[in-house]
Amino acid sequence: MLSPIKTDRLYMIIMDQITQMIDDENLGPGDRLPSERKIAAELSVSRVSVRQAISVLVEKGLLVVRRGGGTYVADHAEKPEIVKDLSIQLAKEQINPAQIAEVRYVIEPEIARLCAINASDEMCRKIENLLDRKRLAEGRGAAYDEMNEDFHMAIAEGSGNPVYVKLMGSINEMMKNNMWKFGKQRSNSRLEVLNLHLDQHEALYGAIAAHDGELAKEIMQQHIGCIESEMSKVFGK
Repeated sequence: MLSPIKTDRLYMIIMDQITQMIDDENLGPGDRLPSERKIAAELSVSRVSVRQAISVLVEKGLLVVRRGGGTYVADHAEKPEIVKDLSIQLAKEQINPAQIAEVRYVIEPEIARLCAINASDEMCRKIENLLDRKRLAEGRGAAYDEMNEDFHMAIAEGSGNPVYVKLMGSINEMMKNNMWKFGKQRSNSRLEVLNLHLDQHEALYGAIAAHDGELAKEIMQQHIGCIESEMSKVFGK
């Protein structure tokens, strides 16, 4: 199933979305893909970016374009292996999301500790409101991802240290512009992972509201540790 994406390096993410669609919909050699127009509409990107992604997939031997006849899975393509190899290749061409998670594991527990110590009542209410909105979103699509980002950014703001806010902003931009979203989709597709992350966010908010710095730090370590583990499973280190 395709889902909207927003990133500066669109064609690489679109490539992976297309290969995942081929896998999910069990398309085999000779099967036709949706039109460029339809793919662009579902991903909320331009047809130029879709065309660029398709061109690279043609070069890699996964797809063929028939003049006036659309785009097809190549007759000689061994779909499962090509899809798997391409996903690995795309991940290696950018910063490994598991490495991003490793950095987050270093800095975010301390951010959470400081937030629990320094957060005002207003900031606690902001974090609680974001958590409530996440519960209502139930893991669905871009809105959930945006609320997740806002939740972690609010904790950075609550730390009282503007350097941490800038660091988290940079990390968020990095996550938008590489394969992080693909990895999150893979992990969040499992309901137990989604529920675990939400439980950890609720526990984290509880520690922050109670101004228990050490507990907030411990919970954030557990939370980012889980994310790091999930990303390592998808991409390796």
